[in-house]
Amino acid sequence: MIKDAFQTYIIGNNKHYSSDQLNFILTLQTVFLKKKHIEYSTLWLPPFTNFGTTAPFPMFTQEELNSFIDICKGVEKDIFM
Repeated sequence: MIKDAFQTYIIGNNKHYSSDQLNFILTLQTVFLKKKHIEYSTLWLPPFTNFGTTAPFPMFTQEELNSFIDICKGVEKDIFM
């Protein structure tokens, strides 16, 4: 369900992400599935710091990161609550 939600977002917004960006999104999905919850601040903690000292910037815009968190919150509400 989380994978489908992110694919829908990527396709719907006609995004062409680099392999690093796609790996970050995959990592986000994996962490979310394990923890069942993601906060915005989590994106600056390991394992996300493996993508660089300033990750997730400049990889993604603030708007994109907010969208990713919103996707996770929506799935969290549908699955885990």
